[in-house]
Amino acid sequence: MKRGSFLSGILGGVIISVLVGLLLLPMIGIFDMTATGENNILDWWGKTNLQSTLNRRAPETKIPDAADPSRGFDHYKSTCLRCHGSPDAQRESWANNMLPMPPHLQKVDTQNMSDGALFYIIANGIRMTGMPAFIPEHSEEDIWDIVAVVRGLNNLTEPQKQELQRIAALYWHGGRGHGGGKDAGSEDVHHSH
Repeated sequence: MKRGSFLSGILGGVIISVLVGLLLLPMIGIFDMTATGENNILDWWGKTNLQSTLNRRAPETKIPDAADPSRGFDHYKSTCLRCHGSPDAQRESWANNMLPMPPHLQKVDTQNMSDGALFYIIANGIRMTGMPAFIPEHSEEDIWDIVAVVRGLNNLTEPQKQELQRIAALYWHGGRGHGGGKDAGSEDVHHSH
């Protein structure tokens, strides 16, 4: 047997073994998929895949001049606050039990993302994280308005901070359990889960 054929056979065997392993390991439940489990290779894989997807598919555009953070603020408080909170308002407590945990959008990791990456995530969602796709029910203009709010989370006005605090305090931290009640500001927050 020639040396090249022998090495090709070994390389082929390794590749087939890896592919079979990738197919079989999920079938035997070796990776913990629960939200209470420890981080594992799937978390690394998902984060790495997301970053590669954003690098490849997210638009390179900046927030359009027409984006309106005041319109975006209404969307933020009705669709984002529950999971992501804000600098001055806590997210709903169940969001702390998600894995991966929704990021605090005012933090450096999110603020360092490009405008296009934020738009892409908000528009398309992220599979297996609880982050829904907004594009089916929101216009591109709406999504850019939300991106503008995310960019300005560390510079909210005092009335905006108070509004988010009021919603968090009354609606999900007001002792009413999941969903609050009619008197808990439900006119301001749409049910999204």
